[in-house]
Amino acid sequence: MLLATLASIVYCFFRPSFAIVLVFALYPAKQLIQSYLAVFSQNSAYYNYLIFLAVLAAVLGNISRNPNTWRGYGNRVFILTVILYFYALIGTLWSPVSTNAWMLISKGYPYWIMQVLLLPLAVASLDEFRKSLVPTLVVGITCAVLFFTNPSAQWWAGRLTLDVMQLGNIEIDRGNPLAMGTMGGMLMITAALMKPTRAGTLILLLRIGAIFAGLGMAIASGSRGQTVLAVLAGVMMFPLARRVKNVQQFFVTCMLGGLFAVMAFAAFKLFLGQNTNQTTRWSLDTWQDIVDGRAMTAWKMAEVYISSPGNWLMGLGTNAFSEIAGATDVPYAHNLPLEMLCELGIIGLVIFTLISYMVLKDSKDLFSAFSADDQARATVAVLFGQALYLTFLSFKQGTFVSIPEPWYLWMFIAKLAAADRFMAAYQLHETPLVVDVVDYGDGEPAVAYAESGDHDAGGLTTHKA
Repeated sequence: MLLATLASIVYCFFRPSFAIVLVFALYPAKQLIQSYLAVFSQNSAYYNYLIFLAVLAAVLGNISRNPNTWRGYGNRVFILTVILYFYALIGTLWSPVSTNAWMLISKGYPYWIMQVLLLPLAVASLDEFRKSLVPTLVVGITCAVLFFTNPSAQWWAGRLTLDVMQLGNIEIDRGNPLAMGTMGGMLMITAALMKPTRAGTLILLLRIGAIFAGLGMAIASGSRGQTVLAVLAGVMMFPLARRVKNVQQFFVTCMLGGLFAVMAFAAFKLFLGQNTNQTTRWSLDTWQDIVDGRAMTAWKMAEVYISSPGNWLMGLGTNAFSEIAGATDVPYAHNLPLEMLCELGIIGLVIFTLISYMVLKDSKDLFSAFSADDQARATVAVLFGQALYLTFLSFKQGTFVSIPEPWYLWMFIAKLAAADRFMAAYQLHETPLVVDVVDYGDGEPAVAYAESGDHDAGGLTTHKA
């Protein structure tokens, strides 16, 4: 794994889109390598540095070879997101627990730099994003196999987790099962929605295996929300991924969807019921208890906000939830929209709402631009499905300054949409507009035309027919 990661840093310079794959697998791969090599368990940030170098190499490689890399980068979604982030930093001034807030910020800002500021520069077009999809399946399946066969994998409270030995203080630290579940959901969505340029048996088997492995990771890790929301996002985006042009294609699409559904059912049958604790964890009664507990905790912050009219405009302050909850481990509300309102106030919620609206509008523009091409349409659906999935997760486990999800995928949508609008305007400007066919009486008619945007007679030129 270490050699592959080091090779990937070099590879990203020549194939920048591979950086997306490394970020996709960052958290599960980090846990895996920590279980193999003590140096990474003792120094948790080391693997993050390697992936950061890979993203940086991808950006430098793309900028050096492709002048269009910057196209669409400084879009309106990007600008508003940066404004919102700096507003959250300012929000620490009136936060009742500014120390806790800065702890969250210090943990999260490297990921924001890597995923929100740098990663969008690794792709200049939708086609470059498409090139990351098959490698995503390969790397995702590899992580799943290493996870299930890992000697350090043990069941804990109904979850399959990795035990990472922290030799510095001689304690066992369990890996984060939610990270495993999230990657599993992303893997399943990618495999179900993508449409390879070269369809074949090998790619089909790879997609089926990715659905099986992805759902298996989500189920085994005990990530109930990840599993359900991944299936929901995939089902919602599937109609966008396929254009039904005739009856034959309709039945082929139905058969393919049925095949994927069978694999999903097989994953549930195989990975559920491994032990009593897991069965209990997946019971609906347990789900209700968890939802009620999260709702009560979140409502506690809402009550404090409502009872403080002086804080309605600017909010209670960044990470004010940690004081309201009365916990010592710097928690957060696990609900991004609620956090925006209560901690950043009406100002924060309005900016968040504007960003969300613009992402929706950019999504519509992006789909309209590429819906006629089957591969491009499916690639757009994959991007939408991943973004929708991480957006759903932000309603149950998200926080702004610490976790750049779903923001970095929103950036992809906004950048690609802005770049496409620029190209459409450029092509319109470059396309000659025929005005008239002119006959000068010499028997050789000429075509008079104007470049788009020229509205006066001085813009007219003539070409011999």
